Amino acid sequence: MKRWIDGGGIALLFLVLLTPAAGALAGDTLDGPGLKAHMASIDSWLDMRRGAALPVLTDGEYATLAEGKGVLSEQVDEDSKLIRATFFRLVEVDAWRLWVGLADCNQHDQFMPHVQESVVLEEGRNGKLTYQYLSLPMVKARQWVVRGWDNGPLWQNSGGKVWESAWVLEPDSDGVANRFREAGAIPGVTEEEMTEGIYTTVNEGYWLLVELPDDRVLVAYQAFSDIGGKVPAWLINEMGPPGLARMVQKMDERGRVIERYYASGEFPPPAPDGSALPQLASP
Repeated sequence: MKRWIDGGGIALLFLVLLTPAAGALAGDTLDGPGLKAHMASIDSWLDMRRGAALPVLTDGEYATLAEGKGVLSEQVDEDSKLIRATFFRLVEVDAWRLWVGLADCNQHDQFMPHVQESVVLEEGRNGKLTYQYLSLPMVKARQWVVRGWDNGPLWQNSGGKVWESAWVLEPDSDGVANRFREAGAIPGVTEEEMTEGIYTTVNEGYWLLVELPDDRVLVAYQAFSDIGGKVPAWLINEMGPPGLARMVQKMDERGRVIERYYASGEFPPPAPDGSALPQLASP
């Protein structure tokens, strides 16, 4: 099932950058067929992705995207019967600006709804270990520990045109979280809050950014999770198109002034391959 969403310029957690498709000229605004052709022209790059498959969009959905509207694709996983939801949107913000917000997991609480705490626990060759705590009114909080990876080979092979950040649930999330909390690494969540909060049993997804030849960016955000317990209707609605649109809007607004967040000696996240982003390099 797919739904369309009207709205202004919106940016999502994961973005995909695209190179010009055959017949497309830089500066020309892509229509639906042009956008579809461009995506097809970078199949070899998209095959290098780490996340789950991108949904196949119809001609009508490509036309909707080209008009500046969002498209939500929902697919039922055959094994778990859970929904794998993917949100698409074209935005007019530089991909690197969106990437900085996505890759800095310590600041996800600045744009993700109800996130009370988001902290990177460790980072290295085995990826980035991140704990997040979702504080919800009237229902128990949810929390999780995920391990994420930035796709350096994809970014390099695409000439910096395609960006991906994917994550999966870390085994023994509760044990991992408690160990780091006891070490003082999770200051925004108390022992009581962590004990009472529910750990998600399924949590994976990705952000994908594609730079288009008309200077727009195709953003794709996929989430596949089971938050457990009874879920009120208002929360389901917030996790649907309206909530995703608001989250992307916050990312869009934050990306436009991203320099402000790294003007006091804080180090911004690097490019997907670990190199420094030249746009935020010190003069």
